[in-house]
Amino acid sequence: GTDAQAPALAPTPSLYETTVPFDDPEKMIVPTAVFYPSGREAEAKTTAQKLETMTPKFTRVAFRLRVGVFTTYDPRGDWKSAILHKAAESKFQAAFVIMDRPLDDVRRKAIAAEMEEQEVYFQEVLTISIEKKAFYTDVLLGLVFFFDSRKPSAGVEEKAP
Repeated sequence: GTDAQAPALAPTPSLYETTVPFDDPEKMIVPTAVFYPSGREAEAKTTAQKLETMTPKFTRVAFRLRVGVFTTYDPRGDWKSAILHKAAESKFQAAFVIMDRPLDDVRRKAIAAEMEEQEVYFQEVLTISIEKKAFYTDVLLGLVFFFDSRKPSAGVEEKAP
């Protein structure tokens, strides 16, 4: 058997083509961003695809993530500000940040709290978790909780004592 040579591709701008429509009458579409360190584009694409195909079941809010921002970040720089700035500009509601090493708890909580003030769900994605089903189950639970806690509770009937 001869090895088929893959055509050499010119470097393309890191673009992920979303497969999710802007609107869905059945679901709330959640504008989502995936940020990744340079050199981790393949992992980032896998993550984006997996995020877009997640389907929450048994939730009051049917939603689907739509990755509209797909870009690199500098893990050694002040990426938190960069992401917040981008969120203000692009209006995404969920940010997934791919990293090789976990943040320490204090820092993670601080970042999540700051993002939450901007109505953005923050999730670090460790490269070792990208292929793990359990990770996406956790993400779904986190998102459900996040959106449930943010929805203005219009017309929630008060329980009479």
